[in-house]
Parts: sequence; structure tokens; C-alpha cells
Amino acid sequence: MKPKEVPVPKTLAIVDDELEMEDVFSLIFEELTSQDLLRIEFFSDAPALWKWTETRRPDLVITDISLSGIEGPELVRGLRQRAPEIPVYFMSGHAEESYRKLMRELNVCRYLAKPFAATALLAFVEHDLGLIPVGREEMHPPTS
Repeated sequence: MKPKEVPVPKTLAIVDDELEMEDVFSLIFEELTSQDLLRIEFFSDAPALWKWTETRRPDLVITDISLSGIEGPELVRGLRQRAPEIPVYFMSGHAEESYRKLMRELNVCRYLAKPFAATALLAFVEHDLGLIPVGREEMHPPTS
């Protein structure tokens, strides 16, 4: 009998200069982090994320568009130079329509309008990273 494979946790990097958002994201992803399916790294600005990506690669980046200092679009441009394959979500309190062209240009895969629904964000991340929490396997039948 083959030993059960232990999944390697996926890494989510979140960039937001509003410190209280760390608590919000921690609550949203609590089930995934407690089951060791997801690790979250929080950053308050672009340079901190860029430095971190010199030695590590997240599986997904979520960034606010409006950051103090270097804003989200410039953060993504810098990230694309280092790791063009990493999927990125933008979040903002502004209308998505004004960012559609920029999202295509930067290959941003999702837009989260603040305030966003926690359940929708959780579903996007679970889908995009292929995560299935214990207890919800029956909701995700295996594909053959």
C-alpha cells in the first residue's frame, strides 16, 4: 500500500498597506491554513514582496491597486520581470471597468472590488490553486 501523499502547502502573497487587512485575510483563509493547505505571506509594499521573491515564489499574489509608494500596477510590472508565471489578483475600491485594459496588459487574472465577498474570494483561490479542504471532498468529485 502506498503511503498517503502529504500535499505541499500553496503560498499566497498578499500586498496591502492597510494593516487590518491581514486579520481579514487570515479569517477568510483560516480553514485552508489550519489544514496546512495554504501559507500566507503578508507585505505592506512592493519592495518587500520583490525582495522576498528573490529567494521564494508564491503560487498566487493578491495586491491592492492603491498602495503608498509604488502602486499595484507597478508592483505587478516588477513581479512580471522576476516571475511572469505567477497569477495575480487586483483588489480596489474603484470600478473594475477603469482597470480592464490595465488588467489585460499586466495579465491580471481576477479583480476584487472592495468590499468583496469572503466566500467568493475563497472560492476563487481554492479553484485557482486547486485546493480542496478536508470535509469538502464530496463537493469536488475527482476528474478522470
